[in-house]
Amino acid sequence: MPIALFSSKYMASVFANSGCRVTTVAAANPLSASGLALQRISADSTASRQLLDLELSACELPEYVDAGEHLIVVARKE
Repeated sequence: MPIALFSSKYMASVFANSGCRVTTVAAANPLSASGLALQRISADSTASRQLLDLELSACELPEYVDAGEHLIVVARKE
């Protein structure tokens, strides 16, 4: 199965060149993409909430956007 990798800058430019105004580019799971200790964290509701809060804080930071499992582009057609 073919796989393609895209950077956040490239994806934003694709949308912009298609006539869209990019609002946000974010990462899915920028901190937990590697899956390290997720079973242990998910078993503890406090730790799960803290991880979620950290993920939400980091998902739009430029240094983390390209580190997530997926890129999320929010754009509006102009």
